[in-house]
Amino acid sequence: MEIETPVLTASTPEGARDYLVPSRIHPQNFYALPQSPQLFKQLLMIGGMERYFQLARCFRDEDLRPNRQPEFTQLDVEASFIDEEYLYELIEELTVRMFAIGGIDLPRPFARMTYADAMDTTGSDRPDLRFALRFVDVTDVFSETRYSIFRQILQRGGCIKGINIQGQSEKLSKNVLQNEYAREIAPSFGAKGMTWMRAEGGKLESNIVQFFSEQELAELKRRFAVADGDVLILIADPSYAVVTSALGQLRLHLADRLGLIPENSFYPVWITEFPLFEPTDEGGVTSSHHPFTAPDREDFDPKNLEELLSLKSRAYDLVMNGEELGGGSIRINNRDLQRKIFAALGLSEEETREKFGFFLRAFDFGAPPHGGLALGMDRTVSMILQTPSIREVIAFPKNRSAACPLTGAPSAVKREQLAELGLLNPGGQDVLPGTAEKEDPIDHLSWVSRIGISAAERPVMEEILDGAEALARLAKEKAGSEEPIRTVAPVSNRMRPGTREMRSKLAESGKLLKSAPSVKGNYFKVASILE
Repeated sequence: MEIETPVLTASTPEGARDYLVPSRIHPQNFYALPQSPQLFKQLLMIGGMERYFQLARCFRDEDLRPNRQPEFTQLDVEASFIDEEYLYELIEELTVRMFAIGGIDLPRPFARMTYADAMDTTGSDRPDLRFALRFVDVTDVFSETRYSIFRQILQRGGCIKGINIQGQSEKLSKNVLQNEYAREIAPSFGAKGMTWMRAEGGKLESNIVQFFSEQELAELKRRFAVADGDVLILIADPSYAVVTSALGQLRLHLADRLGLIPENSFYPVWITEFPLFEPTDEGGVTSSHHPFTAPDREDFDPKNLEELLSLKSRAYDLVMNGEELGGGSIRINNRDLQRKIFAALGLSEEETREKFGFFLRAFDFGAPPHGGLALGMDRTVSMILQTPSIREVIAFPKNRSAACPLTGAPSAVKREQLAELGLLNPGGQDVLPGTAEKEDPIDHLSWVSRIGISAAERPVMEEILDGAEALARLAKEKAGSEEPIRTVAPVSNRMRPGTREMRSKLAESGKLLKSAPSVKGNYFKVASILE
């Protein structure tokens, strides 16, 4: 049954920031635009609807990318008395039919891969499987190595993984591997170093091959099934996350550079068994998906951090060509288990009642086993049409700064409107109650530029900002009747009063643009880098 759920709702913690809407009737209180209809569709299942869907408009205040918009549409599905297999079958059927309309035949059933396997072999939970370059773990090969760098990394509990780029030695010369990848590209992906080897004449060659034993080299050739013309790339680090992340980005970079991705190919895959929780910087945990996802087991201690991080969820994502098209999970249908999850997330009883009391009370009426999935329609249509961004398939998209070039949104509103909504204090001075304090310029700079400014760096940055403000004030004071020192064409300079205008000799002689790269009609074309 198609059922619409509210757009004006309460703010709940779901991962991204909410878009808030002030209430005129309830001053200083806010609605939130839904990030998803998550709680409502679960309430429908508890209320006995059993089968539900809608094309839901969703809103998330998050950093934009080519595959993200602040408002988007998803096909939202929820059903009772089902398991994962039911949803796999249903969504595969829908996806195959949608792609068929675009002239694309998808094979069924879709492949499946656990989260752990995806990270271990591709370095991503959204793997692009249109090409090979799967990781091979060779940590044990170097367990007794003489190569000091590997030995020190392994002594610190690190790991070593690599990929075999088959038959690409002509395109990946020693110079390219060493000076481009080892020195520049791999470090830009977070790797502290990169080891490479080329297979020629039945042997592995590199600038450090002499540090490895014959047994180590022979085992490498066997593990990677090496043939002449192949290139091996290895990443070693004490951190597993650094190894998989850097090698995963190298995998994508090499595939794109070497043209390893077949044209007009599509590889759908289900990613399953995600971690239920992720660690936070504060020493706690946060939900990998959302706090209503069912765990793989219920007998856990909500205060045991190590145990919490070992739990897997009954969540699943549909991934195609490195893009997540949709995701969902089997939901929690037990009030005690739901409270346990909230406790693990660090929510107090009071916070739980305040944010989710209505939802927990619904469990008193009996909740059936249920689950669902949301399929991103903008991403799906973009994938079918093979556009570089979902903006290409949205009639009125927002730009990269989440603004609408057509209407000018977001825009300022009259103070009378703010006052009517209770967003002005009685004196009419503060924009929002409790938030009238002046923002620290260093904090603002740190947030806008996405760089972390440490306490030690703050005095230097404050000095730079003070200098910039002083220069701006000086320019404003001096602006007026200044004359130019030198110009190409007659103009009036507002910065230097009392100086005599000097014409450029090259301009007067008509030779200023004599060496311009090209002429089109009666104007000169400037290199695009100068535009």
